[in-house]
Amino acid sequence: QVMAVTQSGSNQFHGSVFEFLRNSALDARNIFDLSPTPGVKGKAAPFRRNQFGASVGGPIQQDRLFFFGNYEGFRHRLVINNVSVVPNLEARQGRLPNPSTGVYSTVANLRPEMLQYMSLWPLPNGPEIMVPATAPGTGLVPTGTAYSYNGPKQTINEDFATVKLDYNPRTRDSFSFSYTIDHGENLSPLADPLFGNFITLR
Repeated sequence: QVMAVTQSGSNQFHGSVFEFLRNSALDARNIFDLSPTPGVKGKAAPFRRNQFGASVGGPIQQDRLFFFGNYEGFRHRLVINNVSVVPNLEARQGRLPNPSTGVYSTVANLRPEMLQYMSLWPLPNGPEIMVPATAPGTGLVPTGTAYSYNGPKQTINEDFATVKLDYNPRTRDSFSFSYTIDHGENLSPLADPLFGNFITLR
């Protein structure tokens, strides 16, 4: 069972404003804040969050009719330090390694027009991914993939508002009307940072 109570206006005007700010100036680096340079620690991801709003209430008719209104805004900007597995420079030219020897060669029956879709992944800026060769004693061989260290931004905007009216026609009777709205948009990057998940809420 849930009971929600919304503040009401009174015979006097009252209001308030607020602002809450958080940013990355004092944030510590977390374990996922990596650096593309091996052995060098990454930096805390840039972060900005603002929560702000105002409320006001008062009389429309003394002792009879009152109003109350409230607004809150939420703005969130966070760079998400991310590591993606992407095609390496050889794979972007249609060349893949032999799993036994690691030697690159052009893919059989390659259709060159398909290579333009390699741009749907970011360029590699990290080390190539190596795996054990299928042939014994060969050691590690390339996979045609590499790491991309990137920092796509998550963006969240939300707006909340409430309006309430209270009417007391007689001592024993009271009526109230309230309307609440929440509108939000959330854009969050996916594993491939060139793409994102966009959600709206109302």
